[in-house]
Amino acid sequence: MAGLTNADCDGRALLGRSTEDLLHRLQERESFGERVQAAEDFLLPFAINARARTLMMRTAAHMINKKGTVAINDLARSIGLSLRQYERRFADEVGMSPKLFSRVTRFQTALDTKRVEPMRSWLSIAHEFGYLDQTHMVRDFRSLSGTVPGQILVQSGDLQPWSVTAPMKVVAL
Repeated sequence: MAGLTNADCDGRALLGRSTEDLLHRLQERESFGERVQAAEDFLLPFAINARARTLMMRTAAHMINKKGTVAINDLARSIGLSLRQYERRFADEVGMSPKLFSRVTRFQTALDTKRVEPMRSWLSIAHEFGYLDQTHMVRDFRSLSGTVPGQILVQSGDLQPWSVTAPMKVVAL
């Protein structure tokens, strides 16, 4: 997985000629949300047949369930690894550091919460997801996406939230 992070590669090298079918399906879809659904439908059989989850993948799923509000030190300790060992193994298997994964998860969940509850204030969302204040959340959003929270909603159009509506089930660590 780490070898694919931020990499530009030919889909046929990874998934075979069926990627051409995926490209055709994506071109037929009109909205971004429909394209995401087509991609998920295409990739799901690959995920189902993937190798069993490793301990690092389970800790990543745990972070998702906790909406990115997890103390990395505590997580490493809970699985019997030093922080440094955990960070190294996580990055090797997941493709990014556990801290970045947690930040991205918190960012995505906060954004999805606003999509589901559009009248809710960004300040309330910032507090729920452990940001010190709204300014801290805006800084994190800008760092991860290049723009501010409200603008992301406009840019993503009809994309449906996944982190709020489809929580991941995790087997105990």
